[in-house]
Amino acid sequence: MYYNAFIDSLSYIGRSFKLFLYCLFVQVFISLAMATDLADNENRIPVADKNFQICLEEIADKYGWLTSAEFKEITCHNKSIQSVSGLYQFSQLEKLSLYNNNIKEIDLSLLPRLRYVNVAGNKLTYLQLKNIYNLTTLYAFKNKLISLDIDNVPLLSTIKANNNELINLSINNAGNLVKLNIFNNQLEIIDIKKLSSLKYLDTRQNPMSDEFYDHLDSINGLTALHDGNADDWN
Repeated sequence: MYYNAFIDSLSYIGRSFKLFLYCLFVQVFISLAMATDLADNENRIPVADKNFQICLEEIADKYGWLTSAEFKEITCHNKSIQSVSGLYQFSQLEKLSLYNNNIKEIDLSLLPRLRYVNVAGNKLTYLQLKNIYNLTTLYAFKNKLISLDIDNVPLLSTIKANNNELINLSINNAGNLVKLNIFNNQLEIIDIKKLSSLKYLDTRQNPMSDEFYDHLDSINGLTALHDGNADDWN
């Protein structure tokens, strides 16, 4: 009788120990899963706009990038992106192409490694471009920009800012600028005295004076397209 009771006790202890091990395993598994989820959340690309987030994650998967600092280029066309808040964290970015979205403002001043920027076809009313020393190409056409201030971009060679609502355009420290397209804006005059490398200028459909057009025509080596008569705008 005592022997049978002893055997039953051992069996009970064995079952209890197995149950303990099982519960311990489940707890460890859940803890590891939670830690993994937390790590994944910490490594997610930190932007607020959902559509921008999805596009960035697709790019990260394509190139095997895990953090924003690994991104060299971003191409997100036709993604219905409304905000690029958090873009400043992509500190190594060299190419940014956000064509045809719904973005209203962009500050690129903290991305000095940028070489190519395409923000055309958005709803931009604000674009900050100062101190982007490596920038060579800027496409900002088909937006709602009223003012554009481009400063300290010594390598910039091409600007397409046509089809905006510009009444003010300031370009400084851009001695390598060769091509400037500002077709279809509201500019009355632009200062190009310091743009010594400029070879092509399209100012058509702007309310500029005949005197300014005559000045453009007198500049040797410059191909200037213009309407030739500001009275057409009255």
